Amino acid sequence: MVLSAREHGHADGRARSPGERKDHHTKQYKTPKEVAFALATAGHNKAQLPILQTLGHAVAAGAYVAAGGLASLTMSDGSRLVFALLFPVGLVAVVLTGAELFTGNTMYMVVAALQRAQVNKGVGRRRTSAGHRRGKVEGKDASLACDWKRLLVNWLLVYFGNFVGALLVAVFLAQLADVLDDSAVQLLVAIGEKKTGAGFGTAFLRGIGCNWLVNLALWQAAAAEDITGKIAAIWPPIAAFVGIGFEHCVANMFFIPLALMQTDGDVTVAGLFWGNLIPVTLGNIFGGSLTMGLAYYLLYVAKSPRPAAARPGSATLVVSEIEVGNTEVDVHGVRFRRKTLSADDTVELPVAAYSSGASDEETMGHTVESWSTTSSDETRERPASVHDQQGRSFFDRWPLV
Repeated sequence: MVLSAREHGHADGRARSPGERKDHHTKQYKTPKEVAFALATAGHNKAQLPILQTLGHAVAAGAYVAAGGLASLTMSDGSRLVFALLFPVGLVAVVLTGAELFTGNTMYMVVAALQRAQVNKGVGRRRTSAGHRRGKVEGKDASLACDWKRLLVNWLLVYFGNFVGALLVAVFLAQLADVLDDSAVQLLVAIGEKKTGAGFGTAFLRGIGCNWLVNLALWQAAAAEDITGKIAAIWPPIAAFVGIGFEHCVANMFFIPLALMQTDGDVTVAGLFWGNLIPVTLGNIFGGSLTMGLAYYLLYVAKSPRPAAARPGSATLVVSEIEVGNTEVDVHGVRFRRKTLSADDTVELPVAAYSSGASDEETMGHTVESWSTTSSDETRERPASVHDQQGRSFFDRWPLV
């Protein structure tokens, strides 16, 4: 393995002594393209969560948003500015605990599903470097888990869970706990009447504006590398949408049912659903999916599944007699059927940085002892790794390109 002092030494190029710790990572934020890939990774991870785990996270998110609304009701004393500044505590809790919020998932899941569709779009018949067709690639990148079906299932589960969480806070921590004084009740009823009487089109547009700002907050939070940065990134856009008067469907799952529980006021069940939740939810989907999800997918991810500054080259590899004897070959996440390959067939495959003296185990962290390069003196380029929010390498392997 050919390694430079800068790659495995100090930042200034000095070689590091055996056992000496690496320099601390000092980067404080991700680039916009790194954020786009982090969001896609988050979407794929969400798509793979078990149903009960998804519901649990969703109930928690609904409760957190409702708690922020309750804090605003009880502590703002009628001040619109204070109300707006208190409300973001709910979304901060959602982000820092990894809860599942419907409005955020309209962005995460769309970026992930579009990425999967783009990457797997070209899976089919491929040409070798010589231009000859060598059979059909049967496998797709299994790490890209979010398809359109999983997106819809996630949205339905999370929406339901958010509603349950918001109702639990409204019933037990607000109404039965009797924490609302007369002024807070008057403010709540006024909010409920305004939200349910806006009209379908107005509520829809307010939903778009809301989720544009909510997902801007989530985008900025994903860019930050520490908790302080995430909190600072979330607060202004959330306070802005609340102060402006935009509509958030999960917040309204708390405010309007709680207003319904009060003896005075003209809030109705029909107003809850047709007058607010239906148009606001549609507007939130539009705002999160198109103004953020689709827009930034097109800007940073479409047809460019890795940072442009570090695109990997591809090497021509030769199928060995050992692998030809197997029913199915799995190389770096790409599966080949036995019938499509024979000895000495060649395929194009990106490989990690290694020299002719490197052991097979050093190649991308995978054992590929049954593969050999056509040239013994080539040094390959390592593919760029895109990291998710937990820092795990997400694109450690690539499909045929």
